[in-house]
Amino acid sequence: MKTFAIAALTATLLATQAFAADAQFFPSTYTTYKKHGPYSGDVQVLDTVPPVGKYIEIGLVRVSTDKASSYDFIDSLKKTAAMHGANALVLEDDARLFSENALTERGTKPINATATAVIKQQ
Repeated sequence: MKTFAIAALTATLLATQAFAADAQFFPSTYTTYKKHGPYSGDVQVLDTVPPVGKYIEIGLVRVSTDKASSYDFIDSLKKTAAMHGANALVLEDDARLFSENALTERGTKPINATATAVIKQQ
């Protein structure tokens, strides 16, 4: 029984690693001119972009849906956004579809899951 439990745990860890995907960061023009240190807190996922003047858009984060699961892709987006100074994300339509296991208008799954990385001001 102990051997079975170890084998099951190993399989679970390997499956998790297989689906864990690193997101890519695409800086906005603003970020090209000003760099931000990493953010160490919890990155919020917002439903909508904050009001004008209450945030700074620093770029996009994107993960390929072929390399991510619909369960862990948000963690990958958050991690990458935080490395570039974002304290919040706004999911784009492709990311919303992917999180719901929904299909695009063409009947296919989204190719990428994308979010806008922002620094939300207090």
